Amino acid sequence: LLGVMIVPIEREFGWSRAEISSGTLIVSVMGILFAPAAGYAIDRLGARKVGLAVVAIMSCAIMLLSTTTDNLWHWWMSWSLYGIAGTATATVWLAPISGKFHKGRGLAIAVVLAGAGMAAAVLPMTGNYLTVNEGWRHAYLVIGAMFAITAFPLTYFYWRGTEEQTFPDKGDA
Repeated sequence: LLGVMIVPIEREFGWSRAEISSGTLIVSVMGILFAPAAGYAIDRLGARKVGLAVVAIMSCAIMLLSTTTDNLWHWWMSWSLYGIAGTATATVWLAPISGKFHKGRGLAIAVVLAGAGMAAAVLPMTGNYLTVNEGWRHAYLVIGAMFAITAFPLTYFYWRGTEEQTFPDKGDA
């Protein structure tokens, strides 16, 4: 998604492409550093609670990118916020799948991961359309709102981790 916005951001701020794309480096580094903490939080609090926080933080972080000033630190701070949510993203969606499915677990995980592939295919086209027609700031606002509108209700109403499941007592079986 960032790729379609590099040229307009470069024109507006005069930053190099390396400076602009350093935001995604921040996300990767944060993932390396904080993934164990994200896994611990999921184990301790549950995938649904962490998932709701991930959706809220990620949506806000994406929309916050639209407010970037010509200060590179502002850009990096917005990407850092995105990185906090990104650290837990894959784990928060896969943890409940691993606990719920015993037969067909691989297929279930593949279906969940297909959502990331679908987003990777659709978001650059959407981002490009919005950037060309409304500007890169508007694109970040709309994409952040789209993520919130779709992911929050799905996570809130339909996503249940194994910590929220009720299992029959062994004496009932």
